[in-house]
Amino acid sequence: MYACPLLLLLMNCNKHDAKNEPAAADTAAPLAASAAASEKPPEKPWFAGKFAGSYLAESAAPKAEVGAPRQWQKDDGKTAVGPGTLTLSIADDGAIQGSAQGVLGDEILNGKVDGDVVRGTLLASNDASFRGTLIAARSGDGFTGSIHASSADSNTVRAASLELKRQP
Repeated sequence: MYACPLLLLLMNCNKHDAKNEPAAADTAAPLAASAAASEKPPEKPWFAGKFAGSYLAESAAPKAEVGAPRQWQKDDGKTAVGPGTLTLSIADDGAIQGSAQGVLGDEILNGKVDGDVVRGTLLASNDASFRGTLIAARSGDGFTGSIHASSADSNTVRAASLELKRQP
C-alpha cells in the first residue's frame, strides 16, 4: 500500500519541469544565428580588381659589344618611343589578364600577383607589336614598375616606366 505512493514520488523526482527549462532546439537556433552573424564573408585580397595606367617607352638598346648584333648599333632610338596605355584585371587568386596599346603595339598581358609584386608577359597580338615582360611593385592602392620589350626580331629593344591605378 505504501509502495505505490513511494514509487510515484520517486518517478516524479526524475521528471523535469518543462516550464522552467527551454527545449534544446530553442537554444540551438539563437546560438546558430549568432555564430552566422559573427562570421564575415572572406575579405578580398587588396589587389583584386581592375587597374589602368600608362607607360612611357624609351630606347634601351644594349651596348653594342663584340659579338652583339650590328642592328643594335643602328638603332637611332627614335622608333617605338613614347606613350602607351595598360588595362588589367586581377582575380582573387592573383591571376592577371589585360592588354596594352601604344608605341610598342598591341599586346595581350597575362601574369600573376606574387605578394606585392605584379609579374606579367606581354604577348604581341600582331607581327609589328613588341613582346616583353612587365614587373611592378605595390605603390599605395596601385602599382609602379617597368616593361622590357623587343621587336619580333629582337633588333629593337625598349624599356618603359609604368604606373597603374585602381579603377572603380
